[in-house]
Amino acid sequence: FDRLPGEGEWATVLLLDGNIGIGGDPERLLRRVHDVLAPDGVAVVEVEPPGTSTNTRLVRIQVATEMVGLFPWGQVGTDDIALLARKARLRAEPPLGVDRSRTTAAGGSRSARDGFRKRGAPAGGLQARPDLSLHRLSRESQPQK
Repeated sequence: FDRLPGEGEWATVLLLDGNIGIGGDPERLLRRVHDVLAPDGVAVVEVEPPGTSTNTRLVRIQVATEMVGLFPWGQVGTDDIALLARKARLRAEPPLGVDRSRTTAAGGSRSARDGFRKRGAPAGGLQARPDLSLHRLSRESQPQK
């Protein structure tokens, strides 16, 4: 990873919409999150529902009708986030209670049925996934084994 402005001073890191899977190595990404967070900073991470396996696969990126390439992408299940967080010297809290019937977007709130789009849903906006869970991760002062 390249250096980022204010490393070690970030108050918040958000990994939403599957971004924990970027690069196919969620543990490595969480270690990087640890490095950019301030000692009292937090990360909010969206993961797959309980019972979903944590894995890595190749995904195809396509722009319009042209395939751009294959990229490694990871998926993390709720059951595995605490272990991955510990390996990255982060502490995972139980899932956050979130009202998924409403989604905030630039400009205000709209319900999912009003046409938000996510992950290949039809044009018109995000489609809420109430099965996903959000976890708050914070830095640990000492690495755990």
